[in-house]
Formats: sequence, C-alpha cells, structure tokens
Amino acid sequence: MTSEFAMNITRRRTLPAIAVVLSSVLVACGLFQPTPPTTQPREVTLPAPITSSLVSSVTPAAGQTGVAVNAGVTLQFTGSVDHTLAERTFAVLPGVYTTNIGTQKLTLTAMCNGRWRVRNPATSTVVFTWDVYKTSEKGSGIVPGNSDVFFTTTPGQKTVRVFVGGAQHNTKAANTNTCTSSLPDVPGKIAGALVWTGNNLTFTPASVLQSKQAYTVFIGLSTPFASAFETGGNLSITSAEPATLRNDQDTTVTLRGEGFDENTSFFIQSNRLEVLSVSDTQASVRVSAGFLPSAYGVMATNGSGTRATLYPALTINAGVKPRAIDPQRNARGFVDGYASDYATGQPLVGATVSLNSLTGSLETITDADGYYLVRGVPLGKHAFRIEKTGFEPVYRLAELTRTAETVTMKLASLEPKSTRVTTIGVSGGTHYATDAGANGPFLQVPAGALERDVPIQFTHLRDASTLPELPQDGYYLAFAHLGPTGLTFKKPATLFLPLQAGIVVPVGTRINIFYFDAKRAEWVDDITSGKISSVNGKLYLEYEINHFTWIGGTSPAPAVPTGPVDTVPLRQRDCPAVHRGHGAMGHRRLPGRPDRGAEAGAARLPGLHPRAVVRA
Repeated sequence: MTSEFAMNITRRRTLPAIAVVLSSVLVACGLFQPTPPTTQPREVTLPAPITSSLVSSVTPAAGQTGVAVNAGVTLQFTGSVDHTLAERTFAVLPGVYTTNIGTQKLTLTAMCNGRWRVRNPATSTVVFTWDVYKTSEKGSGIVPGNSDVFFTTTPGQKTVRVFVGGAQHNTKAANTNTCTSSLPDVPGKIAGALVWTGNNLTFTPASVLQSKQAYTVFIGLSTPFASAFETGGNLSITSAEPATLRNDQDTTVTLRGEGFDENTSFFIQSNRLEVLSVSDTQASVRVSAGFLPSAYGVMATNGSGTRATLYPALTINAGVKPRAIDPQRNARGFVDGYASDYATGQPLVGATVSLNSLTGSLETITDADGYYLVRGVPLGKHAFRIEKTGFEPVYRLAELTRTAETVTMKLASLEPKSTRVTTIGVSGGTHYATDAGANGPFLQVPAGALERDVPIQFTHLRDASTLPELPQDGYYLAFAHLGPTGLTFKKPATLFLPLQAGIVVPVGTRINIFYFDAKRAEWVDDITSGKISSVNGKLYLEYEINHFTWIGGTSPAPAVPTGPVDTVPLRQRDCPAVHRGHGAMGHRRLPGRPDRGAEAGAARLPGLHPRAVVRA
C-alpha cells in the first residue's frame, strides 16, 4: 500500500499597485521598481516510500516536467521554466513541507504597429523594465501573475529586451505587421436573408492565418427602418464538429437563426477571415486552427447598414446544448472622443484606447485627427485607458444607458513623460523633475527609505485634461504621476509640487490628498493630508508619500487666483472645454460631501461668473 503527501510551496503576498492623487495639478510617471524573484506557489506530490535526503539546487531542464531527487521521490511541476528547488531535508513520515521555487521568466511577443505583449507565466506579480536595443527608447511595467500586459514602441524593425531585477528575461525582434481593426468602418455584407428556422451559417477554422490573431464571426441583424433597432428573434449555436475548437485541427461550427423578421439579413466581418463560400442560407470561412476562444459575436445593423449594436459572444461547450441568446437583453453601444499632445496641442495619432472589463476587452487606435471610436461597449459605466509610448496615460469614464447610444468622452491631453531620471539608493537623495531644479517639482528620499538603487522619475501634470479623471470635489492645486508605479518606501519620502500659476493658498494650510486607484478607475480620499509650504519664495504642496502612483491634492477653502490660471472643469456639461493658461474658474465642494462616484458641482470664485474667462 502506498500513500502520498503534499508539499505546499509558500506564497509571498504582494500588494496591488494603485495610483494616488494630491490636489493641485500633478501626476508622476510610470517606471516600475525592479524586484528580486518572488516565491512561486507550487504543489508538489511525493509518493511513498520516502527516505530522508538532502536536495541542493535541482533545476528541471527545458521541457522537463519532473526532477528525480532520490530513489522513489520525484518532484512534479506544473511549469518547468527556471524552477530551482532550494536546499531542504525530507522526512520519512508524510507531512506538509515547504520549499522555494524561482521565478519563471517573462516572455515577450511582437504584436503589430510597434505593440508588444509581456506574458507572466508565474503566479505572482512581476515588475519589469524594457528597452529597444541600441536606442534611447525604454520603459517599465508591472504584470500580474498568469497575465499579459502591453506596451508600445515606435513602429519598425527593432530588437526589444525585457529585464527583471537587472536580469534579461527575453529578447524579440519586431514584426512590422500593421494592425487590422477588429471592426472596420464599412463591414461587407456578403450574404442574403437569414429568416427561417433551419437557415444555417457554417464556417470552418483552418490553419491558414497567424494563430496569434483574434478571429471573430459576426452575424448582422437589420430592419428596413433606419431608426428602428428591434431585431427580435434568437440566435443559437446548434452544432460544432468537434464540440470545442482545437489548436491542431479544423473545426466546423453551425449557427442557426430562429424567429427573425423577414427583412433580417446577416453579414460576416471578414477582414481577418478567408471567405470560402457564400449563399443565401450559409457561408463558410476559414480561420486559424490556432484560434483558442470558442466564441462568436452577434452584430445588429439598421436598414441603411449602419452598425447599431454588438452583442456578447456565444460560446461552444463540449457536451452542453447551446443556449439561445436574446439580442435585446445584451445591448451594446459606442464610445468616441479625441486625444491630443498637451505640449503641442496637436492631435495624438496612434494612441491606444482600451477597455478591459469582466465582459471582455476592447481596443482601438486614434486616427490622424486624434479621433477614436470604440464599438461594442456594454451598457453601464466603464473606464477607458488612453496611452502612447513617451506620454503619461490618461483614464476617461463613459456611461452607456441605452442600446446603440454613442457617448463622447472628455478630451484626453497626454502629457509627455519626463525624461529626467535620478537613481536613489539606501543613502537617500533628491530627484528634481525638471531643469528648474529646486524651483520646480522635486522629491526628497531619506536615508534608509529604499533597500536598493531605484531609478526615480515623475511627471508634473499641468492641466486637468492630462489627469486620469478628476477627483470629485475641492480646489485642485497640483498633480503628478510618480514612477516606478507601485514602489514602496520603508520611510516616507517628501514630495514638493509647485502650485498652479496664479493660485495663492496661505502657508500652513492643510490640503486633502487623493490617490488614483487604476483598478477601480477613481480617485480615493487618502487618510493623510499635505500642507502648503514656501520654498525659495514659491508656494508648494508638500506631502509625505509611502508609495508611487498618481497623486494630487485639494484645498478645503477657496484658493485665490492672482493672475491667469488653468481651468479645471468638474462636469463636461458645465465646462465643455479646458482653457490653457488664461481661464479663471474656481471649483469647490458643495455643502455635504457627495457620495463617491457622484459628480461635484462647479462653483465660481468671488466676483466671477462660473464660465467667465479672464485674459492676461
């Protein structure tokens, strides 16, 4: 008779990265703290009989799933990349044991248009840096366990490297493929009516396109009336051969429409599919055999062929009868807006606009006018991230309340990232964010606050349009984005941010501090506060920080403008534009602090109309 016992590998808890706000116009940049490899959780089963043994630095070879450590004992790993078993003695009796297994290496994949994917096969969060070999392009990031993150370089053929704690993990040469929009502006209608029960749409995945691409078949439902979007009916998956998609073989899937209006038609969005055959009742297309998600989307159009709604995916599950889906219960809409370069005021071309939520991921790119349109957005409130290499990212919120609605988000002006970096270590030091030195924003790190050398960098955000999204209330004095994001200090560091030009707040005034939580996409009230200080004859927001993120501060009493200042609108409908350098508008909380997420009102400064503009 044999017995087994489990060896449970210890896990080190990591804190989620969050972003922080101080109230004045500030936000610091996003480098990430390289950290040493963290312990990876693994469960190891050891079959009896077990004898006492000493194991020292056992490392599985590439592709190897187990390592024999002594007669009758084999350690089995779910992954085999860079796992090192630390010295440990096993007892004869069954029991629970712990050991340390080294971090698995990150992988780097070239996508398209200078976009790169970093994949973390480990279960714990990893901080990394990247660079383009023999160029000045570089950056950093943080990737959660068993997850992917993306970054963007200038397009073209190049070699990009990824490092963790100074050790190189992966190198990849760029592929120069251009990105293909997942939803082209003018989808092609390639088939006729799909109106009667029994009409089928069939397509066959085959290994003809790149497996890394995402392939989706859309069934369009339209009515003869341009203003009517009632599609009626249900769409269900009736059969699949085999029942689930596989990497190694082609798959034929049949979709059937039931109960549709006789004017309903369908099309296949085929920019990533090879159309094989089309008829009034079915169409066959090829997609890659490497297509993993077994899901298909449904799209509605109106009578003129204009896109109305994108419905959620239908999913094939082995051995489970497909369930009909009601399009009316799964309404979608559109979100659009503009992005600009804050430094030049010009449209920001090629910025990535993305939404990641429980309902799926959506992404698009800004065009030559800085315009973007995100299709297929579920109803509800969502946070979108607008980003481009060399700029600070911006978050914008949009709420969709009805089918086919188009919501325009506030202008996103991306502030160029500061290129100034100061390496600060155990002995502490000061980082000046601009060439102005002590007359500009700076950070003082005391001795003993850091355990190792860290590249410190942050960007002073100069306008409300460059912020992730505005806090709910208060007078906004200064903001910054501090990097590397997620860096923590053993002792508080002190941040000094100059107040916005023309704003006067008495020295010693306590300032409410906010930080931006990127996961929830909202500003969160910090339990601490900052104060107004005078440095070299200038007014500064002074605040002790324990970690890096977006941070900003608000004044509890009206700030007094003595000259031209930047406007900071709290509501789009009240303040439709951001006036750089010449507006004068105060913003204070209304009586009774609003609930989190509620909009704050805009109040005028004494003697000024809320929309008044005072020119210098």
